[in-house]
Amino acid sequence: MAPSPEPTAAPRSTIAALATPPGGSSRAIVRLSGPRAFAIAGACCVAGGPVEALPRGLFRARFDDGAQRQDAWLLCMRAPRSFTGEDVVELHVRGATPLAEAALARVLALGAEPARPGEYARRAFEAGRLDLPRAEGILALVSAGGVAEARAALRLSGGGLSRLLDELRGDLLDARALCEAALDFADEDTASVDGAAIDALARRAARACEAARAMVRARPRAEGRARVVLCGAPNAGKSSLYNALVGRAAALVSPQAGTTRDPLSARLALEGMEVELFDTAGLSESRDPLELAAQVLAREEAEAADLALWVADATLPLSAAPPLPAGAARILVWNQIDRPAAAPSPAVGALAVIRVSARTGAGLEELRRAIARTLADGGGFHGMDQPEASSRDEAGRPVQGGPAAGILRETAARQGLALDELAHELAAALEARPRGLELAAEHLARAQGALGRLGGESTAEDVLDRVFARFCLGK
Repeated sequence: MAPSPEPTAAPRSTIAALATPPGGSSRAIVRLSGPRAFAIAGACCVAGGPVEALPRGLFRARFDDGAQRQDAWLLCMRAPRSFTGEDVVELHVRGATPLAEAALARVLALGAEPARPGEYARRAFEAGRLDLPRAEGILALVSAGGVAEARAALRLSGGGLSRLLDELRGDLLDARALCEAALDFADEDTASVDGAAIDALARRAARACEAARAMVRARPRAEGRARVVLCGAPNAGKSSLYNALVGRAAALVSPQAGTTRDPLSARLALEGMEVELFDTAGLSESRDPLELAAQVLAREEAEAADLALWVADATLPLSAAPPLPAGAARILVWNQIDRPAAAPSPAVGALAVIRVSARTGAGLEELRRAIARTLADGGGFHGMDQPEASSRDEAGRPVQGGPAAGILRETAARQGLALDELAHELAAALEARPRGLELAAEHLARAQGALGRLGGESTAEDVLDRVFARFCLGK
């Protein structure tokens, strides 16, 4: 029986969008990318010859938007020598808003599909024309809120970090190849692999890793920090946990319910990032006007948070506490696990469940790591789907701010954690190699996995979706 044919990938659509900002200008650009880019441009343009046959370059044309003709320019780029790796045609027309919109409507009517935010950059990434650090650099650049942010973003988008990672990748692959060759031919005469050569490659990779870490650390801190809010029922130990995390008695602690009224905040350093930690009033049924006002503030903080830590008393059932807030990513923190009656249970709807004792310090490091991981992979950022909370209105309530801080913060956090893991695995490989190649090879493989997440080769699909969804239309 003949083998069944391999399934073929569905042909890509041809997408179109305005690549220039909204508003009037001297020129507007309608960008087409995909297999029918030249055919669609040819159906509405005359360029002194068939548009479908035009080579790479810039050409004068007459564009027909269905109602009138106007002078235009066609910028033609053939696959794979284009940003997306596909056939790309840019239609440069007069920048009056009605004319630009009519031009876009015309190419859509001829069969192009509207581009989603970030779809051009996503196609460039999938075609190997753009790696994740460069993509994040472009994203940071178009969202920069100042000169320092723009310069840092230019270093990313220009490939500074990517070049370091390329050097590191070559040395790491060579070191792995030597290890695997020695292991595969251990009983052969060809097994005389010099361990010093493996060490030299691993050390050179480690130096490139340190240079990459320095580049990430040298980036200016974005204004606005991730907002991490402690919330939960009264007397669950929120204020004690707040004090334990910040390392000082910053909040009053009392067995009497309602001690915390106004939200307290402090900066907290976690795994190379800095967050703003908030302690809030306990949420419960109350008729006291002052307690009710404090709970309104607490709910507003929880709803505006990048990450909510729902603190629950491990000696009580979770049903005794109000439900987890729906506005933010959340981690359930069972506190007071050192008490004899503690019996923490799982919870539905939490990203993680962490067991701690604010009194003894048990579980605090695990909680810190969970916070950092959640924020680094984007799970705790409002900004991935909507503008992030970074300021307050005249009444003191959290309001939504610009996206630049969240973009730079998430990029730095994700890259910082991956580089930390990479440095750790390279150091472990160097330490293990004299004792045996098997363990060294395992650490080198883990290092390559961390490097893959940095470059985007093995980054989770949902993280990629969130990154590219933040791009503007036409980018």
